[in-house]
Amino acid sequence: MNIIEAKNPKYIAADKKIIQLEVKFEEIQDMGFLPFGATEDDVEAHGRELYRRALSGEFGEIEEFVRDLETERANKLSELSTAFEDASEMAHLTSSLGFEIDANETANRDIEGLTLVMSDTDTTLFCDYNNQFHEVTRAQLETMRREIVANSQRLYQIKWQYRSLIEAATTVDELDAITIRFDKTEGETDEHVQTV
Repeated sequence: MNIIEAKNPKYIAADKKIIQLEVKFEEIQDMGFLPFGATEDDVEAHGRELYRRALSGEFGEIEEFVRDLETERANKLSELSTAFEDASEMAHLTSSLGFEIDANETANRDIEGLTLVMSDTDTTLFCDYNNQFHEVTRAQLETMRREIVANSQRLYQIKWQYRSLIEAATTVDELDAITIRFDKTEGETDEHVQTV
């Protein structure tokens, strides 16, 4: 395509690999100026030409990429949502019964199913997080279920704390300073969220 005119060059990302321009092409000039993203290694010759000419300053100074606070906030909230889903799916905990158990929704549903069909005097084999079997009673299953629900509520509380931090951020730098994590190291409490 033949370039008639181009204007308003700007980088569309921090890596400066794409320059967005408004371009009028000879073949479709009746459409006026159209947005076009040009790259150094563009598959189209006119894309490579636009990139080279923009870098030389022919179309004016290239506007720097500026990270928008609301876009970055939306990105951080999306990151939070993904991290929460991952943490919920991979959740496990050390039960008060002395062994590690899965603590996700599947485990909760499986334990609920067992408690519905067991009497108070029944026992069943239960496979823990490490694939070891334990003989447990209905009361012990109910204990594990309460622990799973408590852990789920803990994850939600962490999520809401992060969401509050993200919504309260007034700069992109403040958003960048928020490192989302749902895990705890040995002896750590969930207070790490409040100190982000």
